[in-house]
Amino acid sequence: MVVRTVTRSAFAMIVVLFLSTAGLAADIRGTILDDEGTALAGANVVVEGTSLGAASNLDGEFLIKNVPQGELTLTVSLLGYKTRTLVVSASATDANSGKPSITIELDPDAVALEQVTFETERSQSGPVNDGAERVEVLTSDDLEEQSADGGLLSALSGGSGLDTKPCALCGSAGVGMQGLDPSYTEINVDGLPILSGLGALYGLDGINVSDLQQVEISKGGTRSDAGAGAMAGAVNLVTNSPDLSLAELPTGQLSAMAGETGRHRLNGAITVPVADMPVRINANYGAEPRKIDRNSDGLTDTPSYTRFNLSLSSKRALPAGALTTRVRGYGEDRFAGETHWTEDDRGSATVYGRDIQTRRVDTGVSFVSQELDWGFWKLDGAYAFHQQDSWYGTTEYDAVQVIGLARFTINRDWSVMHKSMARLQYRHEVYDDNLRLSSPTDRTDYIPGLLLQHEWLPNERWQARASVLSELYDEDGYVATPRASLRFSPDDSWSFIGSAGLGYRIVTLFSLDKAAHAGFDNIAIPEDLDAERTAGGSLTAQYRGGSASRAFTADLTGFYTRFDNKVVVAFGHAETGEVIYANADDAFSRGVELQLGYAFDPGWSANVHGTVSDIQYHDGTEWRKEEMRSFYTAGASLVKEWTGIGLRANVDGRVFGPQELPHGRGRDQSPTYVIMDLGLRKSWDQFALTLKAENITDYVQPDEVFTINPDTGERRLDSAMIYGPQLGRTVMLTFSANFGG
Repeated sequence: MVVRTVTRSAFAMIVVLFLSTAGLAADIRGTILDDEGTALAGANVVVEGTSLGAASNLDGEFLIKNVPQGELTLTVSLLGYKTRTLVVSASATDANSGKPSITIELDPDAVALEQVTFETERSQSGPVNDGAERVEVLTSDDLEEQSADGGLLSALSGGSGLDTKPCALCGSAGVGMQGLDPSYTEINVDGLPILSGLGALYGLDGINVSDLQQVEISKGGTRSDAGAGAMAGAVNLVTNSPDLSLAELPTGQLSAMAGETGRHRLNGAITVPVADMPVRINANYGAEPRKIDRNSDGLTDTPSYTRFNLSLSSKRALPAGALTTRVRGYGEDRFAGETHWTEDDRGSATVYGRDIQTRRVDTGVSFVSQELDWGFWKLDGAYAFHQQDSWYGTTEYDAVQVIGLARFTINRDWSVMHKSMARLQYRHEVYDDNLRLSSPTDRTDYIPGLLLQHEWLPNERWQARASVLSELYDEDGYVATPRASLRFSPDDSWSFIGSAGLGYRIVTLFSLDKAAHAGFDNIAIPEDLDAERTAGGSLTAQYRGGSASRAFTADLTGFYTRFDNKVVVAFGHAETGEVIYANADDAFSRGVELQLGYAFDPGWSANVHGTVSDIQYHDGTEWRKEEMRSFYTAGASLVKEWTGIGLRANVDGRVFGPQELPHGRGRDQSPTYVIMDLGLRKSWDQFALTLKAENITDYVQPDEVFTINPDTGERRLDSAMIYGPQLGRTVMLTFSANFGG
């Protein structure tokens, strides 16, 4: 009955989206150009005194249909350009011409040019200042410059408000936000949520920045088109889709990295024409082949690994739109533990090792229609298979996760002021492991859903977006997660954003960052883990100011999230190493995040950022701080570019505040520590050399991560004491080249 209700609601919404008003006598066609004659996409054109309007396409062209005949006043606006008002004459003959009838030129605005848009091509990274929701974008150029080894996680390391600190013994690293661990972040690939759970923790390492066009980051669980499980935020990886133009093919990139520890990485990408369509092939191989033990304590300082990643993507122009396909295969073997461990010691009680073998395949397909008079429609789907064969000490953990997703989306542009979106979706998820615990962990879910979203832009100062995602779950039935955001920009420099929303996610061990960090040996789940629910919001103030030679940016956000049934971890005594998972009836996360940026001639830029967060839960008796989470993190960077000679130098520093430690560890909190990196990049027309030194202060955490059982003499890992790096300073050199095009 509920499925029928959802289906009927979806059908009704789709019918409504296609309804149109009665036609009038004339259309207005035109082209928007800048002062140099370049087409401007995304310009808003409004007929004053009406709700009629349109936005210019990639060729700068726009069409406003069904306007009254006669003289009309148009207002044309685009962020970064001065708003222009002009009078035009509309006649019935314009409707049949098929060609732009007027040309409108916009002059640049010196202050507003410091701001950039999210929907169109970007030239700089940072928070976006023109949408109803708070979004940050990292461009491909910045990703390549920030990555130490060509990988995505290295590029995100040290990002403002992002927690990418790796686990020294498991090697995993996700993207945490607003003080929450990475499992609360939804990872999308081209808008499709196929990297979740351990798929994000162990699958992100194989993604190379050369395969990405940009990364879009939405912090907080209020992103309207993100899934219900995006409680801390969402990260969308926009892949490098092949250009439909075949004239300049083939094109490609090559890169090679080598580090002093023996760590190396090779990456190659090429785009070639195949059967009149472009096909992009990207292959990546990386390894840390040695068991590094600089302090000679018999334990690895960082995981050793080998990994291989192969992806193929294509794009074909069809009469009704564009079809994009993508497939990726990923394999990795990693180890951490005692250095004399061998493959024969898997599961050994005398030689400790964490041996993790991962195999993954994911694929996606998307068809986007051409722009129609009313908007466009999109059909996409994805499939992911993730297998993990692992030993954590004496505990074998074999797990499989399967995700299947299909969606049909309609985007309806009612006018320049009103835009709607309706999406029918269906998810199929399977999780299966070999663990035999008091509470079962395996599950299979079939989840139909409907997302409705509406955006309102009454004028250039106000923007609002509201949505509701309705999904049907076997255990909890119908679950609705509404979300809303409102932006007010009193002038070109200031913006204020308020966001609020609900969240919901099913819990398995596979989905928990805590499980990957602590390991699966000696765990206990006394009862079923209920689904987590959240209600939260944030307030943001943004400032953009400056001149052609100097620019200053500031972004201040306060956030608060309330949890029902939050999964928490209780650590037993260090000698037993027991890890207990349970739901907390009441929990919250609160904090504040600040970003400051300053760019000035000649080629200098600086950035300072920090996050303070407090995560607490009620254990039935008292409020307790969540363990294994830093109370605060901060960072700063200074960059100098000599564009004339293609040289760039940077210094980056990150501060990790203390985290709460369980009882019996000799201290209540871990110490605060600082990590500093240096980078130097020399670029030529087609080549670049990057030298990077990480952790130049050679800091390693002072506490031992293993304890000795006094009765048996067995060495046991204490997961609660993995809070900082085990490996000190490292230096690496990367060579990259582009060809073709």
